[in-house]
Amino acid sequence: MSKVFWIGLALFALADIAVIAFVIQRFRSGLLGTPIPSAHYGQILTSAHAMVGEYLRANYSGDPGHLPTALSGLLPRIRELVVSHGVEPRPEVVRALIEVSAAKHGFASARQVREALATIG
Repeated sequence: MSKVFWIGLALFALADIAVIAFVIQRFRSGLLGTPIPSAHYGQILTSAHAMVGEYLRANYSGDPGHLPTALSGLLPRIRELVVSHGVEPRPEVVRALIEVSAAKHGFASARQVREALATIG
């Protein structure tokens, strides 16, 4: 395979790591809502990631036109999950969790998820 492919793959991996680190840092700092107790960071992120995967496997056909519908049902579930850990998240936190997780699961690119989330009020 060409060098361009490998460079592109490396840049994609670095961007993915940067987005995840950004989301985690914003969670920890409490800038986007109530600060999360240290013991719950990993638990919340792991639970949210698993929930996104399970929900989209069951409710998303793979057609990008149906992505906003699937995500609209997922938004309140992720919010409820975070609230169940004693945190009142801002909407940006919930959307960022869904965006990163759905892209990591491979349902759609982060851009497609972001655009679909933007169409949801």
